[in-house]
Amino acid sequence: MRKTWIVLLVVVIAIILYAGTTLWLAGNETELIYQPVAEKLAEPTYSDLDIKRIELTTSDSVQLVGWEIAAPQNDSLDTWLIYFHDRGQTVASNLEEYLFLRGMGLNILAIDYRGFGESEGEPTEEGLGLDGKACHYHIRFEKEIPSKRIIMYGVGLGAAVMFDVALDVNAAAVVAIDPYLSTSEMVHNRYPLFPVSWFVDAKFNSLERIPKINTPKLLVPPPTDTGIANNDALQLFDAASKYKTLFKWKEYFGNSYNHSFYTELSRLLVANSPVGLSLKTPPLPLADSLLVNIENKGIDNTVKLYQKIKASDSTNYDMSEYQLDRLGNILLNENRIQEAVEILRLYVNSFPNSFYAHNQLARALMKSGNSESAKRHLRLSLGLKPDNNPATELLQGVEP
Repeated sequence: MRKTWIVLLVVVIAIILYAGTTLWLAGNETELIYQPVAEKLAEPTYSDLDIKRIELTTSDSVQLVGWEIAAPQNDSLDTWLIYFHDRGQTVASNLEEYLFLRGMGLNILAIDYRGFGESEGEPTEEGLGLDGKACHYHIRFEKEIPSKRIIMYGVGLGAAVMFDVALDVNAAAVVAIDPYLSTSEMVHNRYPLFPVSWFVDAKFNSLERIPKINTPKLLVPPPTDTGIANNDALQLFDAASKYKTLFKWKEYFGNSYNHSFYTELSRLLVANSPVGLSLKTPPLPLADSLLVNIENKGIDNTVKLYQKIKASDSTNYDMSEYQLDRLGNILLNENRIQEAVEILRLYVNSFPNSFYAHNQLARALMKSGNSESAKRHLRLSLGLKPDNNPATELLQGVEP
């Protein structure tokens, strides 16, 4: 009899824990589906990028905040890309991706959904749809860009939002990166033992929406080394109506969205667009090439290589501030201080009027023990941009 009661007690406790976990997950829908990150949108730190803060108001009077990023000078007609970011991100999370897309000759609008970044409100499925439509309205009607010059680009949750917007508007193309079938399917896959999907309000049923979208569609499954796995992107491709393309990963692309990926993306968009998009092959990321050269031939040879590229081959590379800053940070994070100092000296010499270049070199010089040079570059950075300058913190406690 005692054993029976113990078994019953264990079963009751297990049922209570199971029900409690299910209800807790269902009650945390916002975090479960959106993972909103509320934070101040950082000011752009690079002097050579035309990034403008923008505020939009949705049809239900919610104010959204984000960036407009101008394309490099090109001789083609203006083409705009609306970037819909993934869950748990903000506009500022994807600068490297923007640079690749910008290198294709695209102007970019990236807005934080309601409840993300500095944008007002709380995220809901209907609300994010209104946010996406406000972005499209801004480009299509306020900037008067024709539909044939608008690309919509969504990642993860952003792809689901984009499909909602694409039901009601026209565009040159929609690009879905790592899309999922629906919120119900996504939640079920994450928590297969709990019926959480029965309780969540947000559905984001892309599988139901995609057959109704006539805009040309490019579906991109998650990257792999060996080909395409059986995943949501494949099912969405099968369900899609006409004008559809599947990004077929090749082994040389590796397992990330790298330069080869964006080169192929540009080719596919041009080849499959019925409106004749004019896009470029993005330039090679300078940081990657220089890092390989450092590993193989050392820092002195790499400095010479940089000067050679800058003098005679700059059109084939992304020569932006970001590249030298990124390489410097990679080296600093690996505690390769002297190599970082040399790269950041190149950064300062190439962009002498950038407060951020001086600030980054000062940080590296501090780590190398060269405090006198560090103080000089800190003060230079403060003189170039005295407001909101991270050098102010470094100068605290440093003798003049």
